[in-house]
Amino acid sequence: MKGEAHLIVGEEDYLVESKAKEIVSRLLGQADPFFALETVDGRAYGQDEACQAVRKCIEALGTVGFFEGRKVVWFRNVCFLADSPLTRAAAVQDALTLLAERVRKGLPSDVNLVVTAPAADGRSSFFRTFSQHGNLHDLRSPDVPWTAAKERAARVAAIAKQHGLEMSEEALHVFLERVGDDLMTVAAELEKLALGIAPSKQPGAEDVKRYVTGSPAALIWDLGDAIGSRALSKAFSILDTLLSHKESPIGIVVVLQNQIREWLVYREALDNGWLHGEGEGGGRPMWRWGDLPERVAGIFRSTLKKDPRDAKPFRVSRLAQQASNFSIEELRRMHTELARAHEDLVFSRLPPDFILEMALLRMIS
Repeated sequence: MKGEAHLIVGEEDYLVESKAKEIVSRLLGQADPFFALETVDGRAYGQDEACQAVRKCIEALGTVGFFEGRKVVWFRNVCFLADSPLTRAAAVQDALTLLAERVRKGLPSDVNLVVTAPAADGRSSFFRTFSQHGNLHDLRSPDVPWTAAKERAARVAAIAKQHGLEMSEEALHVFLERVGDDLMTVAAELEKLALGIAPSKQPGAEDVKRYVTGSPAALIWDLGDAIGSRALSKAFSILDTLLSHKESPIGIVVVLQNQIREWLVYREALDNGWLHGEGEGGGRPMWRWGDLPERVAGIFRSTLKKDPRDAKPFRVSRLAQQASNFSIEELRRMHTELARAHEDLVFSRLPPDFILEMALLRMIS
């Protein structure tokens, strides 16, 4: 029986490292990693370093493990498998061909190889070798944005399960809004969330807001929620935090203007009966879109960046609830206040914090 060869490719360090450690642990079995595992650094910034890294990997495959037991070689963080000038260099190609040939012929039964890389050219012979003669683990994110977003949500949900958490769709959505794309950070925040709500295993949206550290971008959405709830003191507090984090005052205004435009759409829908309440859900009214006049449906499809009818049910309900806190005239006035604040930030000498605080005061006092 021949030894195993694995190529794990993906831009998410957390996914790649987790998969590699899982495979390495299985291959080692009861063997002591101190003696049976050899790690070769695949980071290189030039042809000589890349060729030397490959040579070290090949040498490790040919070296008998201590006490003549099983051996695992982890060629880690190989940065020259994607289509790049470094990878296309003749010397690097020759070195990779030698390693691929080892895999193609088959490794000794007591020797196993794990290669991890942030990217790889799927057309290369090295990539195809692992696909045909080894084990290929392609963890790269899809190129299509909506597919990538769906896959990211599924990955976060899976990591949450590893921490014993069962997240509702709303809680997951809020979590994704607050945490960036780095899955290492995701795992750390989920662990903190699990400890925060223990012994419960079912965090709600409010639990996520309480225990998960939001990025500046997430804090801007929290500011929008505070305004939508007419919570002036909370809005002031979040604004102060954003400005202390050096968030752009104009950027804050632009995000809030977009939020007001969304509320205007929902307020119009509420006034015209295009949104229908469906009793209570978690202590709050649940709303869904009904039938729209064809003219309005056409505007939604052709004019708006995103058709609001495609939003998740909990987001529809949240936006409808926030919009219901204001009249159409109030929302228009709020949008005007933000436009004035934008102009003042560009042309006046007043401090940005004063301009934004006065805008909030006029909007929701």
